[in-house]
Amino acid sequence: MEYMWDTEEKLGPDLAPIRARFTVVDSQVSGPSCLDGWVFRDNCLSWNADLKAQNLPAYMHLDVSLTYNNGRLPGADRFLARIDDYVALVRSVPWLAEFMSQHPNNKLELHYGPERSFDREAVLSDLAKELRDHRKNVLADRLIGEVDKCALLQIEASAGRWSRWVVFPNREMLLWCFSGDSDLKWKAAQLDGWDCGGLLRCTGVVIEPDGTLAPR
Repeated sequence: MEYMWDTEEKLGPDLAPIRARFTVVDSQVSGPSCLDGWVFRDNCLSWNADLKAQNLPAYMHLDVSLTYNNGRLPGADRFLARIDDYVALVRSVPWLAEFMSQHPNNKLELHYGPERSFDREAVLSDLAKELRDHRKNVLADRLIGEVDKCALLQIEASAGRWSRWVVFPNREMLLWCFSGDSDLKWKAAQLDGWDCGGLLRCTGVVIEPDGTLAPR
């Protein structure tokens, strides 16, 4: 993948309102493939950034990937209009807020890009298919129906462990996948799931806002 590091010059006026609200920890314009909900698409350019803000907990980062087109970020205004809702949703989950406050060295990345937190193409091609393949059709239908308001997270824990999550509008959380033999508060044996490559385990487990496992 090719990286263009002179980001300020490439983006011009579209970067200024983002910088007014967030600290850009790292960013670059990359191509000829780009991230689309953690899935790479060919023949496109994207601005990929790690953002922080003073009003966010130290552990919380924004993992942003916006389409780059002829020196502009056509999705910048939409990002600025929508990101606060996704942040508020993530921070409103009681068990997650408590867990992260007790483990400040963990890192929580809220993904956004290119038009929403959880891109519809990635939902249909990856997670929804996985759920249907494992007889979780009701959960797949719910995900597709609510995807515009869902938040997509990656949590990096100790010893190189990490997991990906979907936060539903009602503050329930779907554990998508995790590495290792446990995730956060739970052992793998507690989590209904299936192997999906190496040490990676995929699940259809839903966690209630209070941190209890929803009925299977």
